[in-house]
Amino acid sequence: MRTSGSGDDFIAGRNLDGELTFFNLNLSTSNNSYNTEFYFNDNATSGLDSGYDAVLWGADTSSFVLYSHLANNNTGTPIALQALGNGDLSDIRIPLGLNANSGEQLTFSITEFNLPSNTTIYLEDSHENTISLLNTNDYVFTSDTDLLGTGRFYLWFTENALNVDGNTLSSINIFSESNPKHLVINGILQRPTIARIYDLQGRMVRSQDLYSNIISQYMDVTNLSMGVYVVRLTTNQQAISKKIIIH
Repeated sequence: MRTSGSGDDFIAGRNLDGELTFFNLNLSTSNNSYNTEFYFNDNATSGLDSGYDAVLWGADTSSFVLYSHLANNNTGTPIALQALGNGDLSDIRIPLGLNANSGEQLTFSITEFNLPSNTTIYLEDSHENTISLLNTNDYVFTSDTDLLGTGRFYLWFTENALNVDGNTLSSINIFSESNPKHLVINGILQRPTIARIYDLQGRMVRSQDLYSNIISQYMDVTNLSMGVYVVRLTTNQQAISKKIIIH
């Protein structure tokens, strides 16, 4: 699908005289390795960008593989190279997909990195309920089941280092009510916060600005089907994700 060379790659809007803003994410075992790539420029968006985003060759995800889904307008297509806007470096959540066998030690690592110095990259493991900084450390784990597709791992960015310890968002209570059908965010927020709701395929289905110094705030979820969702609260310094069931 791609080949290395010294000439123009014919991508419209790319400045060959300047440095590319990108990084490569790697997933490896003792005898397998696979990369997926992310690029940032002013011509791309968090949705599908013709001429920038590249789907996984043949959409073949039958073997050991790592890929991403589009951050917005996700159609379930596995993406090998995802382009995003420069503004997405400040706050975006990208679903990751992988296929791997159970019992293998797996390692997420950054193999190439050319992003602004204040950009931090985190890997969210929703199964273990952990958020790990990838800039300085690999994420190593062993799954007791075969891994297939998306739903467990997410990649996200911020321009400020998150204070994971002592995260004040961890005290916020989030739950759903069926009559009326809405999501309740209970607790005092210390700063303006964005609440986003994602389905288990990583697609954002609802977003709303929240405000500080209000005890209870509500999100209308009338148009969402019954099921399990992930609610993510984000400030300019902290973030937290919680699973909820909408009835």
